[in-house]
Amino acid sequence: MKHSKFFVLGIVVMLSFVFVGCDTDPGDAGAGTAFWMPEYAIGDTGPGGGKIFYIDQEGFTNTYDGSTCHYLEVAPSAGEPCTWITQGYDSVTANNIMADIRDETGWDDENVIGTGRKNTQIILSHDPTAPAAYACVTLNTGDKNDWFLPSEYELSKLLLCRTAIDITDEPTYWSSSVYTFYEAEYMDFAGSVGNYKVGDVDDLHQVRAVRAF
Repeated sequence: MKHSKFFVLGIVVMLSFVFVGCDTDPGDAGAGTAFWMPEYAIGDTGPGGGKIFYIDQEGFTNTYDGSTCHYLEVAPSAGEPCTWITQGYDSVTANNIMADIRDETGWDDENVIGTGRKNTQIILSHDPTAPAAYACVTLNTGDKNDWFLPSEYELSKLLLCRTAIDITDEPTYWSSSVYTFYEAEYMDFAGSVGNYKVGDVDDLHQVRAVRAF
């Protein structure tokens, strides 16, 4: 009888480690989530031909359409350095983008996981050719057309798992999260997780499109 208890305990412990990783969030393993098992692992090739870099057992809300997602996938390659806003647009446009993003998502909530696609939509509603966002939404790889410019927290998960998905250089990537009237947040991959930076929207940084599913 004791051997049976130890065997069951061992199985439970092993299963708990399935969800522990550089970017896996076990969430709240309560009713309805305890038996969800991932189809992909970190570093696997996703449906869009990119790499899986975040798994959430409980699921997170994609604020773009209200759907529940469990994965974030990063595009296979980075875009060229570009500005966050179209050259020639003035600070009024940047201010309107910031105001709309924060009206939709809250003062700080535009940073969180699940908000990147909604942020991207808002940016393009004011500036249809905004280079960073436009480069992401026009990406069509793996027959997927739901790529977007990641939020700050989504980008920080990518930095956390950079080794697992073979990002070996040290780029700076734009996020879709805003900061002030004429500034947006970006992440320096030479730095540490959570060490986001702020740049003028006409500065040059690379982009790395992601998708949620």
